Amino acid sequence: YEITSLSTTTTKGGMSDVSEIELLLENLKFNLEPNDTRSFLFDVKKSTHSSDNAVQSGGIIGRLDIQWRGAHGEDAMISNACVIHEPIEADTDLSIAVIAVPRNLIHLEPFEVRIRVCNHSSVAHRGYLQVRRDLVDDIVPVGVSGVSLGTLEPSSFTDSTLTFIPLSPGTRLLSGIRAIELDSKVSYNAEPLTLFIQNDTFDSL
Repeated sequence: YEITSLSTTTTKGGMSDVSEIELLLENLKFNLEPNDTRSFLFDVKKSTHSSDNAVQSGGIIGRLDIQWRGAHGEDAMISNACVIHEPIEADTDLSIAVIAVPRNLIHLEPFEVRIRVCNHSSVAHRGYLQVRRDLVDDIVPVGVSGVSLGTLEPSSFTDSTLTFIPLSPGTRLLSGIRAIELDSKVSYNAEPLTLFIQNDTFDSL
């Protein structure tokens, strides 16, 4: 497999900030402050030398070793963590995914969700981002439930923000988000995201 580093996402108590990086694929080193989360995005393409049996069932394409040093200088390691692939089907022109949500979600408090739609094809597409209200759980959109994506040029992406509100505390699904290709009327659904909603009464305890 040929692997290219695309971006890193660092979360510091709020919305994630996605920025382009140039990093070596081996011996990545970085600092994490308290309550920080850092994610890495890689583009994995099948090498021309690989056989059809290169990926076994279950989607495992390799393993990852993670090492870190604690606040008191102690060393720790996670070894042989499986790397799971989520392939984009060859005939899929567009893909849609939720890329950022706030860290703390409170019952009945609106929050913003950042959504990315990618055009994987070699032609431009006109798109529309929509939330199907008949498919949502207890996390519902506030105000408009759809926005125009304009024209997505070949091999490009666009980010949009929608506002949601959780109607009940506990573990809830963020669902019903999809992108529609306006010319073909084909829709592409984002994977539902499981979120934990805090009860607003926790703040007073």
